[in-house]
Amino acid sequence: MPPLHRPDAQSLARTLVLAAALLLLPPVLPGAAALQEGPDILALLEDRRREVAALMERAVVYVLVDHGDSASMGTGFVVADGYVVTNAHVVDGKGTIILANPVQKPVRATLVRREYGGEAGGNDFALLRFSPEVPLPTLVFSPRVSRMDRVSSWGFPLLVTQFDQSIDEILNGELRTAPPVVYTEGTVSAIVEKQGRRNIIHTAAIASGNSGGPLVNSRGEVVGINTWGYTEEDEGAFVNASLPADRIMDFLRRAGITPKASSQGPVLGKIPSPLPAPSLPQAEAPGEEEPAADELLELARKGDPEAQTAVGALYYDGDGVPKDMGKAVEWLEKGSAGGHAGAKALLGLIRIFEDGFADPSAGIRLLREASSAPDADPEIQGLLARLLYDGEMWGIERDLDECAEWAEKAAEGGDPDGMGLLALLCYFGEGAEEDDERALDLAERAAAEDSSLGKAALAWIYYEGVAADEDLEKARLLALDAAEEEESLAQGLLAYMYLKGHGVKEDAGAAEGWGRRAAEQGNEFGWFVLGSLYFSGNGVERNLPAAWAYLDLADERAVADAEELKEEAWEKMSKKDRQKAGDLRNRWTEERALPR
Repeated sequence: MPPLHRPDAQSLARTLVLAAALLLLPPVLPGAAALQEGPDILALLEDRRREVAALMERAVVYVLVDHGDSASMGTGFVVADGYVVTNAHVVDGKGTIILANPVQKPVRATLVRREYGGEAGGNDFALLRFSPEVPLPTLVFSPRVSRMDRVSSWGFPLLVTQFDQSIDEILNGELRTAPPVVYTEGTVSAIVEKQGRRNIIHTAAIASGNSGGPLVNSRGEVVGINTWGYTEEDEGAFVNASLPADRIMDFLRRAGITPKASSQGPVLGKIPSPLPAPSLPQAEAPGEEEPAADELLELARKGDPEAQTAVGALYYDGDGVPKDMGKAVEWLEKGSAGGHAGAKALLGLIRIFEDGFADPSAGIRLLREASSAPDADPEIQGLLARLLYDGEMWGIERDLDECAEWAEKAAEGGDPDGMGLLALLCYFGEGAEEDDERALDLAERAAAEDSSLGKAALAWIYYEGVAADEDLEKARLLALDAAEEEESLAQGLLAYMYLKGHGVKEDAGAAEGWGRRAAEQGNEFGWFVLGSLYFSGNGVERNLPAAWAYLDLADERAVADAEELKEEAWEKMSKKDRQKAGDLRNRWTEERALPR
């Protein structure tokens, strides 16, 4: 049974915390309004897996180095037209480099740049240039990776050895293509620091030959480059390590290659830019306060609101100019005063989320103005709706009626997240008329557009089994997909499922991992799960003050069983521990810091 059910629908609605600042807005896809029936979501997810596999077949290449009397091998992947990145330890520049994959016959490559070892800050990267005979796709990087993310490794482990005649066949041109790309799937175990640099530890098995291959997320975006693996067959132990995407991207920039970055981008702390802006030339010298003069900057100085907005967005993103929040605000205020909706939107987001510039009341006012413009962006309207839904998280008055109004407008404009939020409001009858059928339709359409909020809403619907037949496996798969995209609602649901063993094997470690990620974003089910674990000592060291603090947060939003468990914890604590519990609870209110 779910923790809350239809007779207690209002309290469940209050659990749907939407961390609006933690997602970049996805593009609006056409045809949403034309969908008449809900799609097969599981089929869509499987289709995406197949699309990722087809992409890797073309973008991942076998790297063979011919030393004359010996050979070495590894994996690489396409990062730009005619360029492949691999590990530095795969190539040393002393042999003939051959590249091939299932669609590309063997061709020679040259070494462009190599960084390896301590002097290179622990990097292990090499850039190769070649002339492909068929067009090969360029992989996209995503610097966002977190513990428990699903990942997959792609490459050519142990397929060809020094004693395999396949090497001679490739070198002699007898083998027209490389063997199939090998795929292994796993989970990110940890993000660890080694000599001050991040490394990704995961369970997507790699072996000799995988070196230099991509570690990708469920969307086929590169989150790391596989570097080494350790196995101990007798003990059944294994460790696989990958260097993260941001380090590869920095390496490519030093080599003069502009890596393709995911539109999802790094999630935490990132605010979506409301408009694309043209690039300004880089400042000629370090420390130069203004970018080089050009037409755009001249227009901005002359008072053109669109140009002022574009310059402000560039300073905000650090695109072609040093990132400077003060200058971003200065230019955006000018664009906003000139009536530019994009300036108001981005400035409003800065006023809500950026430390040192925060003024939530002003931020919401600006977003309302941007959302009320004749050509208002539905995505901004959807974001405004989410902020009003989860107002207390950002120092904003929660207003479900106004939230529903903006969600309706966003949904009408085709914004998938607007559809997802409206689905929740309709399902639980808060701010909008309760309508299970419409809620299910909206959630399915939003999920079909790959909205993490839509998938999370649909997961809850399947979990509860009211608007649709209960299907815990569908709920789990949808929640997992959305949770990996940092949707706290889905993370909270997964945490609860693992805590209670609903549709999954009871797993305190998984419950704690997903619960903490949800709790960090203010999700009450994350709080409840952590409170329950600290109360029981299951999977964590028992800590009654922390348990009470988490449970009090969850109880404030009416999570079922939180009040009863909180009272039990209170009764078991000493006077000193009760004081500590209160202090821990206040940390969230005052600092938005998790109780420990």
